[in-house]
Amino acid sequence: MSKKIDNGGAAFPHKAKHYDSDCGGYVYSLDHHEPGMTLRDYFAAAALTGLMNRDSNQRYLAEQDVEYCFAIADAMIKARKGGDQP
Repeated sequence: MSKKIDNGGAAFPHKAKHYDSDCGGYVYSLDHHEPGMTLRDYFAAAALTGLMNRDSNQRYLAEQDVEYCFAIADAMIKARKGGDQP
């Protein structure tokens, strides 16, 4: 069984306003129908932008660059949660 990767949730969560008959009024909640990109994807894209600005002599194969960027994203998610996740 493969290890589940924490994607950090939605990078840009959208709040939706809807009527809640239980409370008799409108409430706001996160819209899970259109979550968009994950925070992990956003962090990896930011890391990739920085990586592409490095000296081209220090670059590797695209697959290695992608793995490196997602490793950075995973470290960022871990750090923002206090570093306690496995």
